Amino acid sequence: MEELNQEQVFALALLLDGKNEYEICRYWGDKLRVVLPNLDSIDFDKGLNDKSKILLSSKAKINSNKEFIEYLFPSWFSEKVLFPVKDESTDKLFFDFASIVQTRSPLWIRSSLKNPEKFSSILEKANVNFIEHPVVKSAWSITTSVNLNLIKETKSVPYETQDLSSQAVGLICSPKPNETWLDACAGSGGKTLHLAHWSRGKAKIIAYDVRKNMLKKILNRSKKWRLKNISIIENQRKIFKKFPKGFNGVLLDAPCSGIGTWRRNPDARWRLTELDIADYAEMQYELLVNMSLFVRVGGVLIYSVCTLTKAETHDCIQRFLKSFEAFKLIPFSNPINGEKTDGILEIWPQYYNCDGMFVVKMKRSK
Repeated sequence: MEELNQEQVFALALLLDGKNEYEICRYWGDKLRVVLPNLDSIDFDKGLNDKSKILLSSKAKINSNKEFIEYLFPSWFSEKVLFPVKDESTDKLFFDFASIVQTRSPLWIRSSLKNPEKFSSILEKANVNFIEHPVVKSAWSITTSVNLNLIKETKSVPYETQDLSSQAVGLICSPKPNETWLDACAGSGGKTLHLAHWSRGKAKIIAYDVRKNMLKKILNRSKKWRLKNISIIENQRKIFKKFPKGFNGVLLDAPCSGIGTWRRNPDARWRLTELDIADYAEMQYELLVNMSLFVRVGGVLIYSVCTLTKAETHDCIQRFLKSFEAFKLIPFSNPINGEKTDGILEIWPQYYNCDGMFVVKMKRSK
């Protein structure tokens, strides 16, 4: 980097980031060829492992591919994230994750299954390319760079911008009609709406969040789906008062370090610190303890975080299960591919082309 001028640095960033789409990028590329004469031998869409070979064959003062790729992350990254015992498979997992993080995440939407042909027709007429997920039929990946809100016809068909991993969380919950569920960190209600819609409007869904201004958005968003089974509660004491017997299910989509969303927030990796992760892990454990009180005997507790650090995932859950023996892991199927789990699911971006997510399903036995 010390030997590169500004234009060459821009070109190098482009090389790491993805496609050569614009004229200015080709201009920068010409500047970069001064120091990287073999630049043309690499495909811009290939992974970082291939790209690093070009840089390593130049004057770069780096000893290996692994060292090169590690420079793309904070120094603490590989130690804190869910990489198993160091071996070749771990290196591949790390390289694959690093490669996918250097690419843009697709736009995933959750469509209404009542009339998918109408929605697909609207997208086709607007020249919007999309891919229907082969398993999660409500999940569509939009492959065209477009603002769907600007297409008037889409307003007549309900849909939500919701990542595939987030949809997976709702499918793991799968509230049944006549059940009562609490979305304990509802935010603006993406998962709340999914739970209400999945039960065909027949399960009672309660949305709670300490951020009261976020809750107000939920009821407005529910109108286009014509959902009347959602209620919001702004005070935790009122939850105990109105639902003294607890809930059939509680979803705790907890605040987290957000490593699973780094494709959407490239700068976040440099703003996050080790201390932040420790603070999140402690908060998540306290939330688990707190919200577990709302689960009735025989009910389920779903824990999800859009991150992949050990502290916020396996370590947090093991600490909770050890302290609260009434809760046990229960197996479920991965809704994205149908594979069986032991009650814990890690969703890696490089395998599913979505955000990273960690999901746990537990049942209260007594």
